Amino acid sequence: MDIDDDSANAHDANLPGSVTADTVRYLRFNHLPDVYDAIGTTAEEVERMINSEQPEHYDGDGDGGGGALFWNLVDAHAMRGCLAEAWAVLTHHSAVRRFSAAAARGDLDGVGGGAVGAAAAAPAP
Repeated sequence: MDIDDDSANAHDANLPGSVTADTVRYLRFNHLPDVYDAIGTTAEEVERMINSEQPEHYDGDGDGGGGALFWNLVDAHAMRGCLAEAWAVLTHHSAVRRFSAAAARGDLDGVGGGAVGAAAAAPAP
């Protein structure tokens, strides 16, 4: 039996248990807990972390979990499929800040290029 691509895709969408990307997006944005609730923080705490000198080592509550909030936030955004938001958090990493400042000055010697340079120069998703 020869089935063209359009009818095969239409048929697959009607199978029990199949979902579309739109359905996944709807479920993700309407039925998952707020990203801050999911990691047990507040928007204010995230703002303080982002504005700190080294967000990736931020330990606002003093419990010794330095950096956990930063990486939990990146992970939570990525797990939800919100890659632009995850990338936005990563751009606040102190290494990216140093690279960006050095690039703005035109002084990239000794910045440690490598992965940091590649990450800072990569386009946002």
